[in-house]
Amino acid sequence: MADSEDLSQMSGSALREKLEEALKSNRQLQQTVATNEAADLIREKGFGLVKPEDLVGVDVGDREAKAAELQSEREAAGAEFTRTLLAQKGLTEEQITDLLGDGSEGTGGVVPDPDEAAYRRAGAAGKVQGSPAPVVDDRNLHGFDAIHAGVKV
Repeated sequence: MADSEDLSQMSGSALREKLEEALKSNRQLQQTVATNEAADLIREKGFGLVKPEDLVGVDVGDREAKAAELQSEREAAGAEFTRTLLAQKGLTEEQITDLLGDGSEGTGGVVPDPDEAAYRRAGAAGKVQGSPAPVVDDRNLHGFDAIHAGVKV
C-alpha cells in the first residue's frame, strides 16, 4: 500500500478509485470465506441438498438453521416429485406409500447413518490391495533353489 505521503499527494478521484478497489477486493474475500465456511458446515452436518451459495449472506449463527430448513424443503420437494412421477407411471397411492413410506418418517423409513462415509473410507484404507512382491526374485535362482521355488508356485 502507498505511504501516507503518497496518499496525501494523490487527487480525490484517485483516492476514491483506490478505496473502491479495496472495498471490491474485501467483498470478494468475504464472499470466499463465507462460501468456504458454508461448505464446511454442509459437509459436517450432511446437508447434501444444500449448496454453499445458498448460505451466502446468511448470518453465521443462522447458517445451520437455514441449511436444515433448505434441506428439509428440498427433501419434501423431491419426495413430492417422486410421488408425482410414480403416479404418472401408473402406480396407485397405496403402492407409492409402500415404496416411499407415508412421508412422516422423512426418507421412507430409512435413516442414513451420518458416519457411513467415514466407515467406507476407513474400510478402504484398511484393505490390502494388490499382491505382495516376492521376497526373492525366482529368475535369478539356480540349482536346488530354482527347483524349490518352482515347486512352491
